[in-house]
Amino acid sequence: MKTRPDGWPTRLRDLVNGARSRPFEWGVHDCCLFALANFRAMTGREPANVEPWSSLLQAQRLLARHTVPEWADLWFGPAVAGYKSAGRGDIGLVDALRGTSDGETSEALAVILGANVCCPGRDGLEFLPLSAVSRTWSV
Repeated sequence: MKTRPDGWPTRLRDLVNGARSRPFEWGVHDCCLFALANFRAMTGREPANVEPWSSLLQAQRLLARHTVPEWADLWFGPAVAGYKSAGRGDIGLVDALRGTSDGETSEALAVILGANVCCPGRDGLEFLPLSAVSRTWSV
């Protein structure tokens, strides 16, 4: 059983409400930074192995070294297939627009809220059903 500091439900709500209308921006408000902020909010700790980025170019360089799920494994520990063991505040892998305007989706990290998950999108947070999650990381 995972233990989280008191007040994590409030911190989760505040994280989502604070990001609800913020558009996706590489290195400022992207899916990985949102997942990392969630980890900090849920645990009060810094995730391991985080290499900073502040632009699309820097993100592309990091993604050339590891995929999004590989980075998540480094930050949050090993993933579990599917979503059945996931709970509120955990991290999930989904296919999402990730701020693109061409309508193409790609792998993105999302915060699990219960029956839904959310991740930064072009016009603010994108909400998807929990069933869209293919892999989860317990936080």
